[in-house]
Amino acid sequence: MQHQSIPAGADGFRQQRAHDVHLQPQRRLLALPGMEPPAPHLESPAGPQAHVRLALLPQIPNRQDGPHQWGERESRGTAVAWTRIFMESPSGIKLILVTHPRTGDLRESLKYIYNLYVEYVVKNPLYTPGTPIRCELFNTTLDQYFYTPSPPIGHLISMVELGKFILRYYPSLCIHILITTVPYNSGSTGPYIATVSTTFPSIQFHHLPTVTLPFSTTTHHETLTFEVLRLSNPHVHQALLSISKTYTVRSLVMDFFCTAASTVASELNIPGYHFFTSGAGCLASFLNLPTIHQNTTASFKDLDILLDIPGVPPLPASDMPKPVLNRDDKSYQYFLDFTSRFPESAGIVVNTFEALEPRAVKAITDGLCVRDNRTPPIYCIGPLIAEDNNKEEVHECLTWLDLQPKQSVVFLCFGSLGLFSKEQLTEIAIGLENSGQRFLWVVRNPPCNDQTLAITAQPDPDLESSLPQGFLDRTKERGLVMKSWAPQVAVLSHESVGGFVSHCGWNSVLEAVRGGVPIVAWPLYAEQRINRVLLVEEMRLALRMNESEDGFVSAGEVEKRVRESMESEEGKAVRERAIAMKGEAKAALSEDGASRVALSKFVESWKR
Repeated sequence: MQHQSIPAGADGFRQQRAHDVHLQPQRRLLALPGMEPPAPHLESPAGPQAHVRLALLPQIPNRQDGPHQWGERESRGTAVAWTRIFMESPSGIKLILVTHPRTGDLRESLKYIYNLYVEYVVKNPLYTPGTPIRCELFNTTLDQYFYTPSPPIGHLISMVELGKFILRYYPSLCIHILITTVPYNSGSTGPYIATVSTTFPSIQFHHLPTVTLPFSTTTHHETLTFEVLRLSNPHVHQALLSISKTYTVRSLVMDFFCTAASTVASELNIPGYHFFTSGAGCLASFLNLPTIHQNTTASFKDLDILLDIPGVPPLPASDMPKPVLNRDDKSYQYFLDFTSRFPESAGIVVNTFEALEPRAVKAITDGLCVRDNRTPPIYCIGPLIAEDNNKEEVHECLTWLDLQPKQSVVFLCFGSLGLFSKEQLTEIAIGLENSGQRFLWVVRNPPCNDQTLAITAQPDPDLESSLPQGFLDRTKERGLVMKSWAPQVAVLSHESVGGFVSHCGWNSVLEAVRGGVPIVAWPLYAEQRINRVLLVEEMRLALRMNESEDGFVSAGEVEKRVRESMESEEGKAVRERAIAMKGEAKAALSEDGASRVALSKFVESWKR
């Protein structure tokens, strides 16, 4: 691979065209998965998911922004719109990213790439400006930034938000986040990590070496995750030893999937805490799993009963997470193992707040969920929600929402992994059209096989072929369909949004609570069926979407629930409770709020 530094000026521009267009075999394309290419002739040999291009450029029109100069230019190829985002450093180095306009602000990514260039190229005494760059470390690090898979984005964001919450009140600390690679697409995190690293220099990221998994026929991505994390223990051990050469390691806070790392914490005599990224009701269910296991020999899938779990409404056995439905499945054993080891934890940090789940929190703290063992301290420090700090760019759906009446729009979005078949998309479209309600709907590409989760990179959908003929034209006056993504936090905070049809992922639940938006609960995977029970029967912040045994939802059911959420007395009551809970969420994070107090107790527990 070659990277060319090109001088400014007219001659430089002519020279740039020979290198930047990169029609030759040595061109380099850098990928952010899930984006369409700028134009068909730019598609990478690596496949359609490689769609972000980096090149060093000559002088270009720009705008001043701090120490760097910036520019942005949007064009339209034969198929899609694309954007060039420019950066020129004070020393005259020019870079450009060509990407889909929906990618958002990538200036932090350009800064990160420029810093890599300075570190590995400019500081190299053997490098002569204007000559091709031949530096393996530069190439490798650049590839890691754009190509390396990482944990599911929701888990990473929650961990980062915990770190930011700690730093807000304890700025002298430094947060180190260890990141493993997973053998499936979990969303691009490179630009997000670069932005966090620049904005919060006290948060440092460490990518652990990739591990090789043995052959497996498992159908659960959770099992693959547990396998990767178990095999990563030696790398975790080495990373902590390396960090301890410069810092005093006060604690190891593990995502609950990372329970295997608790042995590393014990070996190094570091207090090991768990971070549970879902709610207290779900935690109560998991803490109770070893007890249920001892009391029955049957699988949850074969039990037609309601589970009696302290602090949780009666829970159908079939609503337990799919990976634990069959006790003969390897994934069940993994979940049983990590829940059995919770009592060894120095404490469990939960992304919730007491006012949202008072009964579940009390049941856990009273020791009702763990039989014949200790219950570790529980620290409810939520709601932790990622804020969109890009105030300059206003997404088109937010502009559209500005034109809609207050609380008149139903927002439909189903997380980073949720997929629907073309038949299910058709039913949703018919239901929305017949409901007569305003809507904002995020549509992902239908799977081309039996895949039910987006664990491989997904191209943007062709809306005309994915949705019923004429649907977009017939509903254009009251509906907007977005391809693949929308700024969910901003949407749920918008005053025009009055309802949220959601997959019940916990981050989405907290974002709806923070926005005071009632939910229509349509769970798809993971612990989301437990969350639906809690939302509908315990918190009473949601209406239930009813599906058939195979998970299919009819157009009539979509129409009925959307109408109910916006027009019925029951929908009005749910909305009033949602608005009241919005106030409770704000109070929990105030200076004297319950979550702020819990954070102090958590930090003090490992500072002793």
